[in-house]
Amino acid sequence: MHQNDVSTSHNVLVWLAEPKRQMVRIVRTPEGNVVVDETGKRNGRGAYLCRQKICWDAALTQGHLERALRVALSDETLNQLQAYADTLPQQLTSISNDET
Repeated sequence: MHQNDVSTSHNVLVWLAEPKRQMVRIVRTPEGNVVVDETGKRNGRGAYLCRQKICWDAALTQGHLERALRVALSDETLNQLQAYADTLPQQLTSISNDET
């Protein structure tokens, strides 16, 4: 695969295009549930966040995720997403092209 063939999406917090495989997809399903989609294949409206707790904390507290998914997040959903965020590293170290 050529470098230009990498599938990218925009991080909802900083609106930078990053490779999808380096981010986590959060999806609003057709039933209206909001869930983490590690596979990136679930049906519904999706939004992407990087794999850093600091990014998730900001997206959850500042309403970026709600805007991107066009849904109001319930307290239960916020707690589930925050629990997922708590499993992530605070900040990732940058990965050079030599390591990929």
